[in-house]
Amino acid sequence: MSKVKISGLLLTASLAFAGCGYNVQYSALNNPITPLNAEDASAVAARGPISPSEVTLFLTQRPQGEYRELGVITIPTYQTVPPQEEIFQLFRDKAAEVGADGVILLDPQMAVDSYTTPNYVYDWGVFYTETVRSRSIFRGMAIQFIQ
Repeated sequence: MSKVKISGLLLTASLAFAGCGYNVQYSALNNPITPLNAEDASAVAARGPISPSEVTLFLTQRPQGEYRELGVITIPTYQTVPPQEEIFQLFRDKAAEVGADGVILLDPQMAVDSYTTPNYVYDWGVFYTETVRSRSIFRGMAIQFIQ
């Protein structure tokens, strides 16, 4: 095998392992600005990214004052659940990226997947393995305050 092919395989493998972070997703809502709050909300909507330290997380109560729902942030996890602080920081980072002032944390969703795979083939038949995988999906609503 040539050095170029080996280098290419090593690069591909290293990129595959380096990308093993969390797939934080953002789904924007199409919430139009109403004529009643157009003047205040237009300035808020035009704002770009902010610092993650400026993002407030709301867990046990709704925020005070008027706000606009921007979109839903989802963080799917597999097998092991990361520490709570890590999840909170992922919410702050994504919310700051989209210019949200806060995130209203929603109840997480739990899912269990199971599938059967053939493992060993014997003279008398195939030995199957049942694989069960659990996952959690953490969700939050990104919001911007209307001042």
